[in-house]
Amino acid sequence: MTALFEARELGFAYRGRPDALADVSFTLETGENLGIVGESGAGKSTLLRLMLGLTRPSSGTLLTDGSAFDSRSRSALRAHRRFAQAVFQDPYSSLDPRQSVERIIAEPLRSLGIERARAAVHQRVSAALESVGLPADAAGRYPHEFSGGQRQRIAIARAIVPNPRLLLADEPVSALDVSTRVRIIELLAELGSGESPLTVVVVSHDLGVVAALCQRMLVLENGRVVEQGRTDAVLSAPQHPYTRRLLASVPRLPA
Repeated sequence: MTALFEARELGFAYRGRPDALADVSFTLETGENLGIVGESGAGKSTLLRLMLGLTRPSSGTLLTDGSAFDSRSRSALRAHRRFAQAVFQDPYSSLDPRQSVERIIAEPLRSLGIERARAAVHQRVSAALESVGLPADAAGRYPHEFSGGQRQRIAIARAIVPNPRLLLADEPVSALDVSTRVRIIELLAELGSGESPLTVVVVSHDLGVVAALCQRMLVLENGRVVEQGRTDAVLSAPQHPYTRRLLASVPRLPA
């Protein structure tokens, strides 16, 4: 069975600086969420940018459905925008305050040429809002009228409206309070469990988020993969000293 997404020996270096990523390889199957963890500077966000096609790797290959993806090709990049969408960390800065929620969510439909008829766009926006647990009348309002958790739901609705197969989430709950974080994690889990499952990749420093949402995890240290596998196996019996240090740093309540 062909993998949904694959990275083969990816490398990337910013000009005049040491490698940000080196020999990064992993396979992502449909419906099997992946958590990418590591400390600040480990290369998590750089890897996400490569997966989105925002940056080209210095070496190695990215494959979608078994075919190499070259972000230098405009047609390939356009197709990749339909294949993969992103949700970013801060729901307060990722939404244009001057635009209505409907225009914000409909933006991928317009920019990718998926849908232009007003009635059809409105219908798809309403369906996306329903999928994230917001009422249809939210479409006529503006971001400042919503809480942080609701804004992140709007950002997720914008990401899923073109029906991507892969959702890349960069620290999607770190800017939210604890109770709201739980609800957003539950929402992302629900999106991955439907008839047409959305595969989610979560970049996070929070092992609790990865444990709750991801079946597999990948651990980065200084731009290299030091451990990967089933999340439950990695967390219960980490093999690499770096992974053990990450687990040891998680705060625990006293007994």
